[in-house]
Amino acid sequence: MKAWTNLVAETAIIDPSSFIHPDALVGPYAVVGPKCHIGAGAVIGAHAVLERKVVSLKIAEFPQIVGLRTDLGGIGKLGPNSVVGKRGFGFDGQGSDAQLIPHLGRVLIGEGCDIGSGVSIDRGVIDDTCIGSHVMIDNLVHIAHNVCIGTILLSLAGWNRRKRYG
Repeated sequence: MKAWTNLVAETAIIDPSSFIHPDALVGPYAVVGPKCHIGAGAVIGAHAVLERKVVSLKIAEFPQIVGLRTDLGGIGKLGPNSVVGKRGFGFDGQGSDAQLIPHLGRVLIGEGCDIGSGVSIDRGVIDDTCIGSHVMIDNLVHIAHNVCIGTILLSLAGWNRRKRYG
């Protein structure tokens, strides 16, 4: 089996303002948006979508969507069909007067995390959503905006917003 290094698939779409390390792999039909930074050893899977200003130092698996202003740090694994850094579900007002609240915060993920498949992590409203180092998150978990999870937490079933854990 041939090792894949210095490989960006011909069908990948890379914004010219983004940096892709020569030792990173970008799979077929992946999209890397503006001002992203993809580090050495990162593997961006087929059909993955990285929006604006995503920082990824190293990722083992990557077939999903990562929203704007997300720092994946030295994450160990981000499972398939996960969505990280999109806006949360926040509205002001009631009924027909309800207005969507802008989500201006970021998602910050520490070193060595293992995030399962089908996980959604919302970016913060004003503050950041934070996942500490060595956190392991089970499949199909939703982490709402502004949640901060400490280090070395194993398996989750779900978390409510504006709480601090760990």
